[in-house]
Amino acid sequence: MQLLALQRQSGSLVVRTRKGARIVLYVKEGTLALATSLGLRGEFRLGRYLVQDGAITEAQLNEYLEQNPPTSNSKAKTTLIGQGLLEAGVVDADRVRRALVRQASELIYEVVRWNSGRFTFQLGDLSEAAATAELGLPTSAIVMEGFRRVDEWRMIEGSFDFENVLYPDPMAIERMGKQGELTKLEATVLDAIDGERTVREIVADVHASSFDVCKILYQFVNSRLVRIES
Repeated sequence: MQLLALQRQSGSLVVRTRKGARIVLYVKEGTLALATSLGLRGEFRLGRYLVQDGAITEAQLNEYLEQNPPTSNSKAKTTLIGQGLLEAGVVDADRVRRALVRQASELIYEVVRWNSGRFTFQLGDLSEAAATAELGLPTSAIVMEGFRRVDEWRMIEGSFDFENVLYPDPMAIERMGKQGELTKLEATVLDAIDGERTVREIVADVHASSFDVCKILYQFVNSRLVRIES
């Protein structure tokens, strides 16, 4: 990506894992125009960012998806969700762009985590969607943030197993409540800890990035607000 930026190249950088996951980074003159993915967790879908940003409600998103289900017909013309919501008048262009920027950034964070796979670069024109989005994001700062997150992931993943069940400590939570308020996401994560769900299930149930959820769980465990099954 540094090379593409230095050479001001345009085209698509495709990164694949052996398990079939794929991230495509569309580059225009060295900057990131758009990022898409296939075979990844649902947290990277554009709708999640729009809901989290307050651009639409989850009910509105589900209603749109029910009325516009994805097609398996490769010859059928497909409308990307951002474009579809814009045309339906559900969201405005600024909100869609903000969601696309967050999506692109988090896909780069994700690809930086991968320790094996293959990549190819196709020199040439961008896809229609990338040409329309044309985010123009410099990638150097995003990649550096990705590496910083990799270091945090290593620390987080060493503190618990994803199959561990977490238990809330009512007394510790009560004491914490008297000292200060939780953020909305922290409160959502805490509510999801019920002594039955595993870490993996909590991450799947909370509509946020797995990194943000695991970071909060790490903080809860270390502050003894929750405990890991013995």
